[in-house]
Amino acid sequence: MVDKLLARATSPTQYDLDDISWSTENGLQSPTRKFFFDYLLGFKEEWRDSDILDIGCGTGWLMHLLKENGAKSVEGIEPSHKNVAYAGDNGFEIYHCDLDSFSEDKRYDLLISVMTFGHINNIDSSFEKMARLVRDGGGVQLIVPAYDYFKRERDGCKVEFEELNPEEYVVQVTREQGTIAEIVRKVEFYERAAERVGLTVEDSIPMVPTDSLMRDSPRHATFKGQPITYLVRLRK
Repeated sequence: MVDKLLARATSPTQYDLDDISWSTENGLQSPTRKFFFDYLLGFKEEWRDSDILDIGCGTGWLMHLLKENGAKSVEGIEPSHKNVAYAGDNGFEIYHCDLDSFSEDKRYDLLISVMTFGHINNIDSSFEKMARLVRDGGGVQLIVPAYDYFKRERDGCKVEFEELNPEEYVVQVTREQGTIAEIVRKVEFYERAAERVGLTVEDSIPMVPTDSLMRDSPRHATFKGQPITYLVRLRK
């Protein structure tokens, strides 16, 4: 069971499977995407006049919003064939690859990644890559799952998980949009990985359900005041 879940969680083509359809969630019409964006928006000054790389950009939903809020340029990395095809010619450069195989020819002022690192097995290698991609003085904004939340039963979801060690478990969640497997880690795991590659942890913000999320997705009201994700902010 563990091996099967891990294989799915870390497969770069998981989002190409027939039992997933995130393309039904368009932009900020998705309550969870709006939730993520609302927290990121608190740091939009870091986007201004910046070259930004969106790691695991999916269908490109965030790229337009970054540009509209002052980014100088926005590029994305996405390994899923289905997501890249759905994004189509959206006016942004989307590289069809994963982070490990992405070119290091260019440097960026800011790296942003929303719910991507749960699909990456070798965190140390990925953080080393990010440290090389970001310019001196540049930043990293990561949204990652909250350890306690993702293994809890919740309305409208079937949750299966297996512990890997005291800081990691692999979970498979089946919801209306499909089935997603990912590795969930304690936020301290990411903080230590950042420090090992010379990135400074500025803060790790508990992302508790907002009023708009609880209104538009009532199942999240059960977790009022409890973090469901974290926004980890790093600096080189």
